[in-house]
Amino acid sequence: MQNSGVSLQDQIVAVTKKIPLQVVVFGQTLLIVVLILIIPVIFLSIKNSKSNNLQASIPNGTATISLSPASTQLVPNTHQNVDVLINTSQEHVDGIQTIVLFTGTIPSDLSFSPNIIPGLTAIVNTTEPTSNGKKISVAFITSNPQQPFTTNSALTKIGTFSFTVPPTGTMNVAFNQQSTSVIQSVTSKDILRPPLDSAYTFAFAQNQSEPSLSFDTLTPPNPQQVGSNFQVNVVADTAGQKVSGVDAQLTFDPNTVEIVSIQQGTGASFPSYQELTYDNTAGKIYISANIGTSASPTPVMGSNIQVAKIIGKTKTATSSTSLQFVFAPNDRNDSNLVLFLDQQGQEPTDILAKVTNQELIAVNAQPSPGPTATPSPEPTLAPSATPLPTSTPISPVNTTMQFLLQGKNRPEIDKTAQIEVDAKSVDNTQTVTSTLTTDTTGQAQIELVPNNYVILVKAPGYLAKKIGSTTSPIQVTGGATPLNLTSTPLLGGDFNGDGEVNEIDYTLKFLTSFRDANPVVDLDSSGVVNNLDFAIMRSNWALHSDTL
Repeated sequence: MQNSGVSLQDQIVAVTKKIPLQVVVFGQTLLIVVLILIIPVIFLSIKNSKSNNLQASIPNGTATISLSPASTQLVPNTHQNVDVLINTSQEHVDGIQTIVLFTGTIPSDLSFSPNIIPGLTAIVNTTEPTSNGKKISVAFITSNPQQPFTTNSALTKIGTFSFTVPPTGTMNVAFNQQSTSVIQSVTSKDILRPPLDSAYTFAFAQNQSEPSLSFDTLTPPNPQQVGSNFQVNVVADTAGQKVSGVDAQLTFDPNTVEIVSIQQGTGASFPSYQELTYDNTAGKIYISANIGTSASPTPVMGSNIQVAKIIGKTKTATSSTSLQFVFAPNDRNDSNLVLFLDQQGQEPTDILAKVTNQELIAVNAQPSPGPTATPSPEPTLAPSATPLPTSTPISPVNTTMQFLLQGKNRPEIDKTAQIEVDAKSVDNTQTVTSTLTTDTTGQAQIELVPNNYVILVKAPGYLAKKIGSTTSPIQVTGGATPLNLTSTPLLGGDFNGDGEVNEIDYTLKFLTSFRDANPVVDLDSSGVVNNLDFAIMRSNWALHSDTL
């Protein structure tokens, strides 16, 4: 097929206009088949275009596209997922197309999996070699040609790139801005704004400035004089990545070391501290800080970032003792460096890769008083939300729904949760409110009369999310296939249930539950409230719940 140079939206409009009205009248199935047959041909035409221009063509567009995570360093020989996110700004669209170009060190198992999005159907998903890398082409059209797609969600995940991280190298990823489009319904215009990041860089490196926690110079240097104070700073190295918080847990031998005080680090890198506590009986230190709740937070990035100053003294002579970080890879409840989330709906990530402990040597032992315990205050558990009564619909059928909550999208996580569903039929004949408990995979059953619905989903600690609309409703048929409502997760941080993520949630709920097992505030279900949960709340700051 010869490339005419005509844009994607013009070709789709031309194709749909040439389809006789009788096709629609006698069956939508034939229309869908025609579109599925024609649009891949259009892609072949675009693919063969002589121009590979990456210049922005729609500077004032309302829709956006991005990758999550953005440019970052990845650990070799680990499995990695990178999500493609679209924000349609609640516009009505007929189709979405993107061509993603990969250059540099490309993983051999790189693949793309389109997401199941109610109202959209994936019709193109191809991977092809290019002269200097690979190209992945993806396209979606509306499942019903007569109903454009729309969503109230801030971000819709259209799919995921998956791969095994190579031992070394750098992979560059870019959206082909000439061939990446979001087609507005009725006007058939491309409404995609140029990506904020025209190119993404994923570095594959081992043992090269890994994100770490350590100590700076011990003052005075070893050996310490028993009974005399020493001081040392806890410092962080983010290895070029932006972080929103740090949790440092340390242990020491209370028979040989006594902590005198712990102070905030100099330089004001982290403006908000949740914990600066120690226990001279148990031999434990807790330090937690984050970027706070300002309207325009500044993520922390750099090396030798002073997190806290520890002042202590040795109690007895010893040839070797130490201040030790509590750290194990993939443990979310020990010491953490929390990646800054720059997109709504992202999962919190602990990037801490290594720690370096502080050795202490003491001489000239002198009698010293026994340790004084400094108990940590017991946080108050936040009350669980009171479920609303379940309505009893008329002539219902059992319908399975699949839910997803931000922070709980890890394979090993038990996705059991209390979910409140408000379902209202488009024709206003059915209104159902039901409180459900999902199983470990995030599924729950609800009884609904078959109809077209707009659904509002709520969960304790999360903003309410509206799914579907009057023009693109959720179709309930009672079939065996679950309704997949996971295209974007519920966004976390509304701990007091007032419909907004704000200072009240941070002060009255997050801070009072810190280091606690409060299940409402523990958004990532690690078992302990820490700065991984703060990262979720911070990414949704000032957002409000949807309403029906």
